[in-house]
Amino acid sequence: MQIRLTILQNAVLNRTDTLCPNEFLVVNGTQYDQTRPEGTEILPAAAANGCDSTVQIKLFFRQLDIHLGGDRTLGLGDTLCLHADINFVPTEIEWTPDLACADQPCEQVCLQPLANLTVTIEVTSADGCKVRDTARIQVEPTSDIYIPNAFMPDAEAPNNRFFIQSDPSVRIVRRLALADRWGNLVFDKESMTPNDADAGWDGHYRGRPMPAGTYVWVAEMETLDGRILTRTGSVALIR
Repeated sequence: MQIRLTILQNAVLNRTDTLCPNEFLVVNGTQYDQTRPEGTEILPAAAANGCDSTVQIKLFFRQLDIHLGGDRTLGLGDTLCLHADINFVPTEIEWTPDLACADQPCEQVCLQPLANLTVTIEVTSADGCKVRDTARIQVEPTSDIYIPNAFMPDAEAPNNRFFIQSDPSVRIVRRLALADRWGNLVFDKESMTPNDADAGWDGHYRGRPMPAGTYVWVAEMETLDGRILTRTGSVALIR
């Protein structure tokens, strides 16, 4: 008995493709991406003649990059401008949350966050690829407040006034009141802007200069995030 064999060749398929940076391809249950761009897969009995098929995969990835510069820590009231470094010409830029920008195509946005915030930018390239980056912004809810312990009405401005000075975290001085050593109010004013010397006490009461001495004060302030801060102390009026 004579046996004649016909050897059939396995089907070989070369799969070469160029993908976006975050895309992947699954072949025979194996994921191919930027960390695994090449490989060989055997597909049992997948050829038309019933033989196994061999798939040789080789992937390339478009070199698209975007960078926001990492996470940030801000003080309450600070303004931050985020600029995206992009190594390609974008066709669309989307910020999350939706942030206003002065100039198109909106590669830079400025914001004044009142609480911790995560900002994401997604950029689309001309071939439809989407790449993104994220920056986490931590806001420190602290306020830097300076209230002098002495002032001289005859000095040059602004040292001739007693007023509240602060960083941008303080939105408004809700009330500033001063009293002499007998408890008589000599100054009582509401809704003052921080760092406004002209709104402070000039050392007079009802148009008359008050004598040199120590005066006690109380200040109530409101921060941008709604907190109420109360400070008390004394100030020396020098003549």
